Amino acid sequence: MLTNWGLSLLLQLCQNVRSLSSARETGLSGKRADGSPDSKQSPPPMDIRNTRCVINALPAFWDSLKDPYICGSPTCNEPEKFKYLLDVIYHYEYQVNVETYFAGSSNNRSTLDVRAVPKIQFITPCEGLLQLTDVTLIDQDENYPVERAEKFIHAVSLFDLRFAFHDGIVSEICPEPEEEDWVLNFKRAILTLFQNTMKRFDINFKGVEQDIHGTCSVDYTVRGQENTSLILVKTRDLSQCTNRYKYMSILQTVRYDFQSKFQTWPVLKSESKCRITVDHHIYKAVSCRERHLFEPFSGKNSGAMTTVVQDLVLIRELNKTDTEVIESQPK
Repeated sequence: MLTNWGLSLLLQLCQNVRSLSSARETGLSGKRADGSPDSKQSPPPMDIRNTRCVINALPAFWDSLKDPYICGSPTCNEPEKFKYLLDVIYHYEYQVNVETYFAGSSNNRSTLDVRAVPKIQFITPCEGLLQLTDVTLIDQDENYPVERAEKFIHAVSLFDLRFAFHDGIVSEICPEPEEEDWVLNFKRAILTLFQNTMKRFDINFKGVEQDIHGTCSVDYTVRGQENTSLILVKTRDLSQCTNRYKYMSILQTVRYDFQSKFQTWPVLKSESKCRITVDHHIYKAVSCRERHLFEPFSGKNSGAMTTVVQDLVLIRELNKTDTEVIESQPK
């Protein structure tokens, strides 16, 4: 039997469900947790609506989607691969270099470097926080200021990003409602470096991952040891990823997933290779190189080319203090 207090709590919970569900993000692929359109029908009488809310809320009383202070599942299994500590803030040095040029035709190149210090901490074994500090943009001419750099730095540093982390799988991200999409994509690219679906670090693995590139086949190879560190190599043929593109149209349509043999011809020939260093069950360093060749009018390796080089290095581990702990409550 529900007490009056319990019934009131459930009714209040139901009133918040609709607004919460639309603000959640699922995984690194960018899909919303509830993609269905809002109903345009008139609401039923108050007593019927509340009854429905109570019935719907009872089976999922502890569902994380109904708690704005939890990202992902409220409970998770004991991690086996990763051993990030709850009382430590992990400071990484992150650098991404993007270079676009015409291979085999000229020396004209356009480059851009973004550097930052991502701070990672874990509130629970399966919920983490990402904070970006010390963000800088550098053009190919370091003496020439990058246009709108201040706006970029402010936007990516404004909010922290909560994410669900299940022993290497980033299953959900929970951004602030005010977070812009392009900023969220930039942070997704950083979290993608932590994505690891291996069963164990010491055994080669082939599988499928969902990240910022879409749903991709992935191949992990154990290359050996360096002192106390384990070296892994992660390769992906990004051209074969599904759910990679998103098209915007004024026409309301229903999503349709073609079978793999009917996949459209990719405009870009893309590949990715990462070298991962694992030390004491945490990521010590990740270095990834992506290569994107514009297929139309290209010959072999000549044509419009973009390379993306990402480097993530652990620089220090600090015990949490009252002033260092990243705020875990939504702003």
